[in-house]
Amino acid sequence: MIGKFLFNNAGLKFLSLIIAIFVWLYANAEIETVRMQDASAYKMVVKRIPIKVEIAGEVPAGYEIDKAGIRIRPADSVVIGPDYFLTKILSLSTVPIEINDLTQTFHKKVPIKQVSSNVEIMDSYVTLTIPVRKIIQAPPVVENNTVPTQLNNQ
Repeated sequence: MIGKFLFNNAGLKFLSLIIAIFVWLYANAEIETVRMQDASAYKMVVKRIPIKVEIAGEVPAGYEIDKAGIRIRPADSVVIGPDYFLTKILSLSTVPIEINDLTQTFHKKVPIKQVSSNVEIMDSYVTLTIPVRKIIQAPPVVENNTVPTQLNNQ
């Protein structure tokens, strides 16, 4: 019974298998052709885009960031991608840098956030320096070198 089931209409089953394989190969070839046409439909451009630091959190009390002293090397990166997409990108940014525990200057190599799978960033890392300094509070100023000795309770 099983043998009869397996070999009954074997020619038709084999022909169906051949047709299925042909359809599968044809469909994959068409999908690849469409992908290549989509990629070539857009003009690929090269653009230099500035990089910004993304800071998360705040330094502990008694410390501050010298914002003028923040350094990013390189300051910009070359990106390659479709022109319609790159015209919308005004800047790249680093991954968020947590500064909640910073009490001294931060100096590390950090990655740049990927903006899209359509865009290739040539420099994927930057060297970042964030200067942190301790806030020194000046002592109170006493005028005429006199200290009040009595409080007026009115």
